[in-house]
Amino acid sequence: MQIKKISIPIFRGSLTLIKDKDFKKVNKMYNCNVPETFGAVTLENHDEGFEYVVAFVDSNVGLLAHEAVHVCNYVFDNIGIQLDLKNDETQAYFIGWIVDEMDKFLNEIKK
Repeated sequence: MQIKKISIPIFRGSLTLIKDKDFKKVNKMYNCNVPETFGAVTLENHDEGFEYVVAFVDSNVGLLAHEAVHVCNYVFDNIGIQLDLKNDETQAYFIGWIVDEMDKFLNEIKK
Protein backbone atom coordinates (compact mmCIF):
# COMPACT_ATOMS: atom_id res chain seq x y z
CA MET A 1 0.00 0.00 0.00
CA GLN A 2 1.29 3.43 -1.00
CA ILE A 3 -0.03 6.53 0.81
CA LYS A 4 0.59 10.25 0.36
CA LYS A 5 -1.05 13.02 2.40
CA ILE A 6 -1.16 16.53 0.93
CA SER A 7 -2.34 19.76 2.52
CA ILE A 8 -5.00 21.40 0.36
CA PRO A 9 -3.95 24.99 -0.43
CA ILE A 10 -6.42 27.85 0.12
CA PHE A 11 -9.22 25.54 1.25
CA ARG A 12 -8.95 23.71 4.55
CA GLY A 13 -8.22 20.04 4.86
CA SER A 14 -5.97 17.42 3.41
CA LEU A 15 -6.02 15.08 0.45
CA THR A 16 -4.89 11.53 1.17
CA LEU A 17 -4.06 9.41 -1.86
CA ILE A 18 -3.82 5.63 -1.56
CA LYS A 19 -2.84 2.98 -4.10
CA ASP A 20 -3.21 -0.70 -3.32
CA LYS A 21 -4.08 -3.97 -5.01
CA ASP A 22 -7.56 -4.02 -3.41
CA PHE A 23 -9.67 -2.11 -0.87
CA LYS A 24 -9.26 -4.47 2.11
CA LYS A 25 -6.88 -2.18 4.05
CA VAL A 26 -8.85 0.96 3.07
CA ASN A 27 -12.06 -0.66 4.31
CA LYS A 28 -10.39 -1.44 7.62
CA MET A 29 -8.64 1.95 8.00
CA TYR A 30 -11.76 4.00 7.27
CA ASN A 31 -14.43 1.59 8.55
CA CYS A 32 -16.17 1.34 5.20
CA ASN A 33 -17.14 -1.32 2.69
CA VAL A 34 -15.90 -0.34 -0.77
CA PRO A 35 -17.01 -2.97 -3.30
CA GLU A 36 -14.17 -4.86 -4.98
CA THR A 37 -15.67 -3.97 -8.37
CA PHE A 38 -14.71 -0.28 -7.94
CA GLY A 39 -11.53 0.99 -9.59
CA ALA A 40 -11.29 3.93 -7.17
CA VAL A 41 -13.25 5.57 -4.39
CA THR A 42 -13.42 8.96 -2.68
CA LEU A 43 -14.22 9.17 1.03
CA GLU A 44 -14.57 11.94 3.58
CA ASN A 45 -12.97 11.43 6.98
CA HIS A 46 -13.80 13.94 9.69
CA ASP A 47 -12.14 12.10 12.59
CA GLU A 48 -9.30 14.63 12.58
CA GLY A 49 -10.62 17.63 10.67
CA PHE A 50 -11.33 17.55 6.96
CA GLU A 51 -9.57 14.67 5.22
CA TYR A 52 -10.55 13.67 1.71
CA VAL A 53 -9.33 10.21 0.76
CA VAL A 54 -8.99 8.86 -2.75
CA ALA A 55 -8.05 5.19 -2.96
CA PHE A 56 -7.07 3.58 -6.25
CA VAL A 57 -6.91 -0.01 -7.35
CA ASP A 58 -6.94 0.98 -11.02
CA SER A 59 -6.19 4.32 -12.63
CA ASN A 60 -6.76 6.09 -15.91
CA VAL A 61 -7.36 9.71 -16.86
CA GLY A 62 -11.14 9.36 -16.73
CA LEU A 63 -11.01 7.79 -13.27
CA LEU A 64 -8.79 10.61 -11.98
CA ALA A 65 -11.18 13.25 -13.32
CA HIS A 66 -14.17 11.37 -11.87
CA GLU A 67 -12.69 11.17 -8.37
CA ALA A 68 -11.44 14.77 -8.55
CA VAL A 69 -15.01 15.98 -9.05
CA HIS A 70 -16.04 14.09 -5.90
CA VAL A 71 -13.20 15.65 -3.88
CA CYS A 72 -14.04 19.14 -5.16
CA ASN A 73 -17.72 18.74 -4.33
CA TYR A 74 -16.97 17.46 -0.81
CA VAL A 75 -14.58 20.36 -0.13
CA PHE A 76 -16.92 23.00 -1.54
CA ASP A 77 -19.88 21.58 0.40
CA ASN A 78 -17.90 21.58 3.66
CA ILE A 79 -16.78 25.20 3.31
CA GLY A 80 -20.04 26.54 1.90
CA ILE A 81 -19.08 27.28 -1.71
CA GLN A 82 -21.96 26.83 -4.12
CA LEU A 83 -21.15 25.71 -7.64
CA ASP A 84 -21.84 28.39 -10.23
CA LEU A 85 -22.17 27.18 -13.83
CA LYS A 86 -21.53 30.68 -15.19
CA ASN A 87 -18.50 31.41 -12.99
CA ASP A 88 -16.70 28.09 -12.60
CA GLU A 89 -13.04 29.14 -12.73
CA THR A 90 -12.43 28.27 -9.06
CA GLN A 91 -13.93 24.82 -9.54
CA ALA A 92 -11.99 24.20 -12.77
CA TYR A 93 -8.69 25.32 -11.22
CA PHE A 94 -9.25 23.18 -8.10
CA ILE A 95 -10.17 20.06 -10.09
CA GLY A 96 -7.05 20.60 -12.21
CA TRP A 97 -4.92 20.80 -9.05
CA ILE A 98 -6.48 17.60 -7.67
CA VAL A 99 -5.91 15.69 -10.93
CA ASP A 100 -2.30 16.94 -11.08
CA GLU A 101 -1.65 15.71 -7.51
CA MET A 102 -3.21 12.31 -8.27
CA ASP A 103 -1.17 12.01 -11.47
CA LYS A 104 2.10 12.90 -9.69
CA PHE A 105 1.36 10.38 -6.94
CA LEU A 106 0.55 7.55 -9.36
CA ASN A 107 3.60 8.34 -11.53
CA GLU A 108 5.88 8.31 -8.44
CA ILE A 109 4.68 4.79 -7.67
CA LYS A 110 5.41 3.58 -11.21
CA LYS A 111 9.09 4.61 -10.93
